[in-house]
Amino acid sequence: MNHTLTVKSAPARSQKNGGIELLRFLFCLIVLLFHEQKYLLGEASLKHGVRLAFFPHGSIGVEFFFVLSGALMASSISRKQADTPTPQEYLGFLSRKYRSIFPQHLVAFVIAVGVWAVYSSFHSAAQWIQYLVDSIPNLLLIQMSGISLANPNHVEWYISCMLIAMAILYPICRRYYTAFTHYFAPLGSLLILGYLFYTTGALTGVSIWTGLCFKSVLRALCEIALGTTAYELSRFLAAKPLTNGQKTCLSAAEAFLLFCAICYSVMTFPKKYEFYLLAVMVLLVTLSLSKVTWLSRLAQNPVSIFLGKLSLPIYLSQISGIRLTEYFFAQHTQGEQLVAAFVLTILLALVTMLLAAPLGKKRS
Repeated sequence: MNHTLTVKSAPARSQKNGGIELLRFLFCLIVLLFHEQKYLLGEASLKHGVRLAFFPHGSIGVEFFFVLSGALMASSISRKQADTPTPQEYLGFLSRKYRSIFPQHLVAFVIAVGVWAVYSSFHSAAQWIQYLVDSIPNLLLIQMSGISLANPNHVEWYISCMLIAMAILYPICRRYYTAFTHYFAPLGSLLILGYLFYTTGALTGVSIWTGLCFKSVLRALCEIALGTTAYELSRFLAAKPLTNGQKTCLSAAEAFLLFCAICYSVMTFPKKYEFYLLAVMVLLVTLSLSKVTWLSRLAQNPVSIFLGKLSLPIYLSQISGIRLTEYFFAQHTQGEQLVAAFVLTILLALVTMLLAAPLGKKRS
């Protein structure tokens, strides 16, 4: 019996997936609320039993974005399997990815530098110049290579790690697509994740140096690789002639997985369970990409698409929103600060989207 996951055709990708876009927005907000907790409330202790708290594990939302990035990379590669891979193609893929992000990154970077100058009370041109020079690796999105002097918008570690991981994985996945997505990606990820569990006991952690690279780079490599496997699983599901009952069961499973992710983000579970949440994210991406669940159909609307489009600007704007809150609302209550940081982040995200739009048009 043939158990391969190879299918005859992939689901159409020309239209944005509303379910995926809605999940982008949701997990972006969870990451924002995690950072509000971290900087405005102080990190919740995980040493006094399991209890409800204000998004102590909200950082797990980044796992969704890594896995989704791998799935979208595999989607791009799967459409080129009839062509011979070339170095020019590898560079072209990375260049398109970089240029798709850069306009919003640039606007958010300029805002972040200005906010940091206010926050840190820069008084001289020399301070400005030194800070700008030190921020060049962040501007170029190469800071997670280890060349990092100043990070005015430090949440962009995620984008830097994503680009580094894709630069490594794309040529391998492109040349050995079936072997990589079906075998090497899950096996290699298991071994690397096992190493991270044994040495650090947790999945998250950005600036922990492993001797060769940051832990977050290994995290990105594993999760993007698993995303390619998730894409193949989604193709397998999309090609199956499912009954309404089977679709209902899969929809219930998707809702349960989402419930688990949200519950984990607001409870003080030990960090060792982050590895289970990664499996949840892989399954969520698989189900949502397959478009076989009811959520995918319900979310296929302009509102979900717009919210998904807003997720990257929100992610890029959150630190500036929080720093402005710390500066201007220092005497207010913590509840007022949480609301202010949320509103300021959304406003900065809309400004970022608006200002970056002309840059994106010029690029295209």
